[in-house]
Amino acid sequence: MSACESFRQYRPDIDGLRAIAVVVVVLFHADIGFVEGGYVGVDVFFVISGYLITGHLLTEMGRGAFAFWGFYERRVRRILPALTAVVAFTLAAGSVLLVPGELIESGRAARSIGYFSSNHLFWRTQSDYWNQNALAVQPLLHTWSLAVEEQFYLVLPCLLVLAYWLRRRGDVPGNGIKLKPPVLEMALLAVASLVFSVVLMRLDAAAAFYLLPARAWELLAGGLLAAWLAGGRERRASVPVANICGFVGLLLVIAPIIIYTDTTPFPGVSALPVVLGACLTIYAGSCRKPSMISRALSLRPLVVVGLISYSLYLWHWPLLVFFRSAGWYAWGLPEIPTAGIIAIVFGVSWLSWRWIERPFRRKAAVGRRLRATLGAGAVVSIAMFVMGSVVIEMGRDSSGHARLLPESVVQLGEDVRLVPGVRCESNPDPVAIREGAAGCRLGKSESLADVPEFLLLGDSHARMWVAGLDRLAGELGVSGAAFTYSSCTPVRGYIPPSRPECARIMDALLDFVAMQPVRRIILAGYWVDSAGAARSSGVGSGFDFWAAMEQTAAFLRRAGKEVIFIEDVPELANDLVPYRKGIESIKGRGQAAFGPSLKEHLSRQSAALEVFERMREQSGIRTLSPTLALCGTGRCMVARDSRTWYRDTHHLTDYGATQLRTMFQPVLVGN
Repeated sequence: MSACESFRQYRPDIDGLRAIAVVVVVLFHADIGFVEGGYVGVDVFFVISGYLITGHLLTEMGRGAFAFWGFYERRVRRILPALTAVVAFTLAAGSVLLVPGELIESGRAARSIGYFSSNHLFWRTQSDYWNQNALAVQPLLHTWSLAVEEQFYLVLPCLLVLAYWLRRRGDVPGNGIKLKPPVLEMALLAVASLVFSVVLMRLDAAAAFYLLPARAWELLAGGLLAAWLAGGRERRASVPVANICGFVGLLLVIAPIIIYTDTTPFPGVSALPVVLGACLTIYAGSCRKPSMISRALSLRPLVVVGLISYSLYLWHWPLLVFFRSAGWYAWGLPEIPTAGIIAIVFGVSWLSWRWIERPFRRKAAVGRRLRATLGAGAVVSIAMFVMGSVVIEMGRDSSGHARLLPESVVQLGEDVRLVPGVRCESNPDPVAIREGAAGCRLGKSESLADVPEFLLLGDSHARMWVAGLDRLAGELGVSGAAFTYSSCTPVRGYIPPSRPECARIMDALLDFVAMQPVRRIILAGYWVDSAGAARSSGVGSGFDFWAAMEQTAAFLRRAGKEVIFIEDVPELANDLVPYRKGIESIKGRGQAAFGPSLKEHLSRQSAALEVFERMREQSGIRTLSPTLALCGTGRCMVARDSRTWYRDTHHLTDYGATQLRTMFQPVLVGN
């Protein structure tokens, strides 16, 4: 082992780096605007963890003192005590503060935490288009990173043991201390993981974010630094080099925190600067005379925050969720400003570090017997699974848990959980579509034999109008049908990156509709977003989304159809806005709660509105707009009468659609 670095020696500058990482994560989750890229703090944690744990493993293996059970016993004492306390608190507090659907999701997370697989749960949730907004109020969401780390540490010791065993076969027996760390092998694994992450970002961004194979390179980067430093004294940096590395490294860490936003593709290549920066910053402090940056990171206030960083990371997100939950206001509890919440988070985290983390890190506090510690860890994991299962049943028992909260709060939970118009997600088989074996009926008739008087076509932005159209058509005695396919904007030739089969679906649907004796065709879609996706993905050489939309309308008009387009609803800032505006309306005894301004909405939709205006002037095509009903005051309404009209950023609820149903009356009663 080099004199430059001892992995048993305490590094206060690493705690300082931890402090920066955890603080920016907390501020990001608290919606503090100047740290929009604060989520990269987790990547700094990955590098630090990989560096320290790999360093300890290499030290023990180099001395021939490594034991699997000893390593995992230390992980149990390090991770489980505070994590167990947070999970138990979250489930207990959630039983009185979360609406039933949220409580069920928390129980599912607790069960997966018990065997360190919550990242897989959240990946599946994020990949479910209509369930991903549940993550915005999931109090255990942040445990995904712990799952990634623990999965990594199930694999890493085995790989290192194998590498040392292969080296030892060609070495002098008993001379293992001279064996060189497996730098090349770790570098190859890191490069493979990075390449996989970049490729996966194009195929499944949620998988690239949550799953170990796409994140392992970040932990391996820290481990690679540890292995390289363990290779010899000559790898120490001179003072000038250490200073340069420190400044450049910290700059690479801080720049993404300020520059990145929630629209930055991440991780993949975008994670490279912060990972490299964390490695350089750690390297700058690895020698006996650390750099200026390392000395700055060793200042006592930063070190103190770094010492409690694990507890701070564990506690901050559940507390933020609970203090902003519907249940908090339903119980009449006072609104706490963000600064107050952050202060409480720091206080609770210090108590957790002092009375939970520290005692359990000392072997004498839990007994010296290795089996006892590992056995306790297994019992705790099983207990988490059991607690999660109990909480899931509580959430499903509408006659029990739901009665703890006011009806308006329970209704809010249902509004943001239920998928609008879900019964009309149609059969995507092009053959079935052409044969008329797709779609659902709206209005007065449920018989598929009846010829509908109107058709609704489009993606989920068409499907969200199903409840309103169905109600109005029934009231007017009119029959209709809906053919809706998530992500399939009704524009011929458009290939959505997230669902390429939409092109075949729309070709079949438009051909089918053109041959039907139905005159009125209503088209709805996520127009502006689809146009942006078409540009960014390079779909089709020279493909013009807006021109293709006009050509689609022209195709239907040539088939003798009256074409009606629905302009889109105002788009909200994020998926939490409907939830928060619903709470605001409840607190205001049913008063309307507003989101974006009319000006913002018109600016966002300007490209689509220009096309609609041109089609109205040139082709006489009609459009329907929810803008006046929602934004008549200059601000666009999100909730009223203690109910949200939006389910997420850009979809109405079934309730919202029924409240706006009169928008369709001129079409349904027209000639």
